[in-house]
Amino acid sequence: MSDDVPMEVAEAAGDWLDRLSGDASAQDRRAFADWLLRSPVHVEEFLRVGTLRADLKDALQADWVARVLGEADPGVLEMPRRATPTPQRGAWCFVRRKWLSAASVAAAVLLACIAWLVPHRTAVDPRTVATAVGEQRFMTLSDGSTIALNTDSLVDIRIGPASREIGLRRGEVLLDVAEDPARPFRVTSRDVTVEAVGTRFAVYRRPEDTLVAVVEGRVAISWRSPSLPVSPARPDIVVARSLELDAGQQVALGSVQQVAPLPVDPAKATAWTERRVVFENEPLEAVVAEFNRYNRTNLEVGDPALAERRITGTFDVNDLDHFIKVLDGLEPVRVEAAADGHRALYPEGAP
Repeated sequence: MSDDVPMEVAEAAGDWLDRLSGDASAQDRRAFADWLLRSPVHVEEFLRVGTLRADLKDALQADWVARVLGEADPGVLEMPRRATPTPQRGAWCFVRRKWLSAASVAAAVLLACIAWLVPHRTAVDPRTVATAVGEQRFMTLSDGSTIALNTDSLVDIRIGPASREIGLRRGEVLLDVAEDPARPFRVTSRDVTVEAVGTRFAVYRRPEDTLVAVVEGRVAISWRSPSLPVSPARPDIVVARSLELDAGQQVALGSVQQVAPLPVDPAKATAWTERRVVFENEPLEAVVAEFNRYNRTNLEVGDPALAERRITGTFDVNDLDHFIKVLDGLEPVRVEAAADGHRALYPEGAP
């Protein structure tokens, strides 16, 4: 055992050689792959112990190693917040020269398999991730990118050797994309495709359109729906079917195409990751709809005039009572319990 290798790692390496030299089960192979890929120290010690034992060549058959690593758990790891970048390709494959020179050909095959398979081992099976109403999830993907899912969202994730694809089927995501020019990173929502390389942006699939906001970097957007005339009077002028967005810009694409990008405050676009919502002179009807995304007990506006009341402020998405208190300070309101358990808002004194 090397002086700087923990005793438990050395013992585990020997135990794995014993288990793999026999009739290893599929569960054993998956557990071994996960242990091996957990640390470069595990790789080094496994090779060191193996060079001292004749049964290494049996444990390190190239096709067996490839099969074992392919059975390892997919590389999507849930994180509490934004994750730090993952190691670069091949970063787990270094061992000390003194052991590499002593390793057998089979050991070299093992290293080659690890170097190639680690960044590719999630290439086959897609993964679907969902959040419930009020729930948020923050994950890092096997390529080092991070994804945050807002309330009531559903995505299909596929990280492969030639491309990285996110299908947004419902809700909203914020993505921090790791640079990899060889593998384009694309997000699709309905007929809209957003492509980015090394950037941070949000995509929100709303009932009427898809909203794209860029926090950092740049994205290219395209959509497959037919180009629409700007107006019936000028059928010769049509909306472009592709455009680029820079940091601090957003665009909404739906049945009525928005021609020019609009400015957006990145802090506002990402406030939901801290469970906050930010409104700037927005009608109460839209504000209530945003609150309802995060709460099973919904608010309703029972008066058309009140629905047009303009609201500005920053609020906790789950603190409806505080929001109603602030609203009451702007214009006295009455709260009534609806038959379905929701709460309806009326102007004070209204019938």
